Amino acid sequence: SGCAKGAAIGAVSGAVVGWGTVQYQQYQASQVRSVNEDQRLYGLAKSVDTAQVKINKTSSTPSPVRPGGSVQISTDYSIRLPSTETVSPVSESWMLKKDGQVLAALPQQESQRASGGWNANAVIPIPSGAANGTYVIEHKVQSGNSYDLNLSTFDVIN
Repeated sequence: SGCAKGAAIGAVSGAVVGWGTVQYQQYQASQVRSVNEDQRLYGLAKSVDTAQVKINKTSSTPSPVRPGGSVQISTDYSIRLPSTETVSPVSESWMLKKDGQVLAALPQQESQRASGGWNANAVIPIPSGAANGTYVIEHKVQSGNSYDLNLSTFDVIN
């Protein structure tokens, strides 16, 4: 019916309010495991010909969160480099979605990374007009042609 269609459009447009300008309040990345620890924990190949990335786990906390609050997003990943390379360019990025719609692409972080395990964290503010519901963070890490994607979710409640 027309009412149902109008309500659905209103709900989607309500979810978009305030998200277009989302920026990190904080961003921090650090190496959390050596190459040997990564191999022991995750069984990664001992040698590679090109850079290889693998996301091990992701999270968005707290959940639920109220409008006006903030959520910490975390991406734990591993990178393996050929023995001839000490570091490689790595791109970390996050996309915020709700009901299959992209609400915001958070600024991409570019860094040089050595082999081993890394953790990237960022805090994002939740707009005061954010609609109730489940939000999805798409975590992506890329180095050269190798990339990995993983998802985490959080709920907004009034």
